[in-house]
Amino acid sequence: MTAEHQRTSVEGLIQGERSRCSEQLREMEAKLREMQELVFTKMREASTDRDLHTPLKAEIEALKVLLEEEEKR
Repeated sequence: MTAEHQRTSVEGLIQGERSRCSEQLREMEAKLREMQELVFTKMREASTDRDLHTPLKAEIEALKVLLEEEEKR
């Protein structure tokens, strides 16, 4: 009877540990998805910012050239 009780007790402990591990794994997967979404959002923002700065840099260069030409006159 004692060996059967111990076996049942150990099986219960193992099942409890499996349940806790499964829940922790689900939480970690959810956190990973959340972090991936955040990274992709930040990458899109950075790309948009970079795309906005490129025309601005070109405009600044064009104005620089015009200013230099004007100074030469």
